[in-house]
Amino acid sequence: MKDAYTGYYAIIQYCPDHSRLESANVGVVLVCPEINYLNCRINMKNERIRKFFGDQVGDLYQIKSMKQGLMNRLLNDPALTDLENFRKFQSLLANELQISELRPVRVQNPQVELIQLYAELVDAGTKQEKIVAPALFERLDQMMHSERLKTLVQRNVKVRLPIIDQPIEVPYGYQNGRLNLIQKQNYTHESDTPIFRAASQIAVQGHLLAKHEVVGKGRCQMVVVGSFGAHNSVVKSKVQQLLHEHDVLLYHEDTLDELENIILRTAH
Repeated sequence: MKDAYTGYYAIIQYCPDHSRLESANVGVVLVCPEINYLNCRINMKNERIRKFFGDQVGDLYQIKSMKQGLMNRLLNDPALTDLENFRKFQSLLANELQISELRPVRVQNPQVELIQLYAELVDAGTKQEKIVAPALFERLDQMMHSERLKTLVQRNVKVRLPIIDQPIEVPYGYQNGRLNLIQKQNYTHESDTPIFRAASQIAVQGHLLAKHEVVGKGRCQMVVVGSFGAHNSVVKSKVQQLLHEHDVLLYHEDTLDELENIILRTAH
C-alpha cells in the first residue's frame, strides 16, 4: 500500500465581477508539500464560462490567455509547493481568474487524485447529484434541542485548525474533558468518489485536531454523524476505518442513540 500524504486542493474560478461573487469553476490545483508536488488541470475551452455568464463573459481570447498564463506560473514555479508561498501568490491574483481557499485532502496517488478532483468539480459533463438533507440529520437536530441535552450542548462552534490555520464551524459541540466537535456528513451519493473525498477531508481535519492543541480550547475531538442511507456496507466500513485511523469518531443511522448516551454520561 502506498504512503498517504496530506495534500491541499483549490478550485480555479473565473469571476468577471467580484462584487457579485458569481464564478464558474474552470480548473483545479493540487499541492502536496511533503513530496514537493504541485500540478493543475485547467479547462482551456470557454464553453462553460459562456453558458454561465452569457453576454457578460468578456473577451474569450483574453480569458484563454489568462488561463494559459496561470497554468504556466503554477507548473513552473517550484516555490509554490510551499503553502505560505502559494497563499501569497493566491492573494496577489488581480484579474478575473481566482484560486479558492486551499482545502486538505488525504492523497496516495496525486495524479489520480487530481484527475478525480477535476472530474468532480470542473468537468461540465459530470452529472450533478441532488443532495437531500437526510432524515438522520433531522433526528440529530431534535436530539440536540431536547430537554435532556440542550443545556449540555454548544451550538455553532467555531475553531481554527492547527498548523493550516483554517477556520471551521460545526453545528454542535460538547465538553467532557476535551471539546468534541460534532459535524454532519452526507454519504448518500450514488457514486463512491465524493463519499471518500468528503471522508478524506474531514479525516485530515480530525487528525490535526487530535494531535495538536487549538488555541484557547486545548485538544479537540472530531465527531462525525454520517448518513449512509441505503449505501452498501462495504462503503460504510471503509469510511469508518478511514476516520478511525485519523482519530475521528463516526456515528450513523444505527448508532445515533450511542452518541446521546455518551453526552448524557460524560458532558459537563
